[in-house]
Parts: sequence; C-alpha cells; structure tokens
Amino acid sequence: PSWKRTMDQEIIYRIIGMFSVFSIAMLVIFVITFAILGIILVKKRRVFLPTLLLFMVDNLYFPLKGFSKVCGINDKIVDRVGVEARNFTQHTRFSLVKPERRMLLLPHCLRHIKCPAILSPIGGIDCKECGLCIIKDLKIKSEDLGYDVVIAPGSGFVRRKIRDMK
Repeated sequence: PSWKRTMDQEIIYRIIGMFSVFSIAMLVIFVITFAILGIILVKKRRVFLPTLLLFMVDNLYFPLKGFSKVCGINDKIVDRVGVEARNFTQHTRFSLVKPERRMLLLPHCLRHIKCPAILSPIGGIDCKECGLCIIKDLKIKSEDLGYDVVIAPGSGFVRRKIRDMK
C-alpha cells in the first residue's frame, strides 16, 4: 500500500530527526553557556570569552531574549551583555583612534518632541542644547572628549557622513 514507508524514506527521517535533536541540544548548550557568561559579566563586571558572547548574541538574539523571559530575567540583559562584550573586544582598536577622529552618531529619535533644533543637510540636526532631551548631555560630554557629534536624520545621512569622514 501507499502508506508504507520505503527503507530510503525511513533513513531520511532518521537523519532529519537526529539533526533536529542535535540542533536543539546545541541551542540549549549555547543558551546555558550564554546565561553563565552573561551572569558573570553582569555580576562581576568581567568578560570571559567575549568573541563567543558576541557570536551568541548576534546569532541567537531572539532565542536568548525568549529564554531570559521564561526564566523571569529582564530580557534587556541580552542587550547589555552584547554591548559590554562588543565594547571589550573593540576597546584596543578604538583607543588607537585619535579623539579628534572619533564621531558620536546619535539617532534623531532621541530628540524631544518639542525640540527646536534645525535640520542641516550637511551637518545633520543642529542641537540647540535646550535640555529637553539627553542629547545635550551626550553632546557636551563627547565634545569635551574631542569627538565630533552628529545627530543623524536617517541611515542615508549616516552612510554619507562616514564616507565623507573616511
């Protein structure tokens, strides 16, 4: 009858089943490893295996967010671990760049709804330091460090600004 499986079909189903079980097991191992490394990072402020952490955050972002919610942990920890690990891995490279060659790119969505700043096609949004949003504080601190501060109205502007800055 047509409902009987052939030997080839059975082998294919077994391979798919073994692959599925292996994939799920690897995912669980990655999530548990991430949880352990993330807890160490957050509690002790020490980064272990930052490249592995970045790999997991970049490739398992949504499963890690879901796992943290299921465990009753604030899911923002996944974002924090990703930022801390990226900062750790890029610190040496970043420190080699002179402060006057650094740029802080801020998205325009940080602006307050009543922001009086004016959009310039060349310089981005010109902050008037009105104090309605956090941009003023970020701008002052960054400029004290010698960074160029740009409030970008969109991704095309960001690409153009980075290209122009070389």
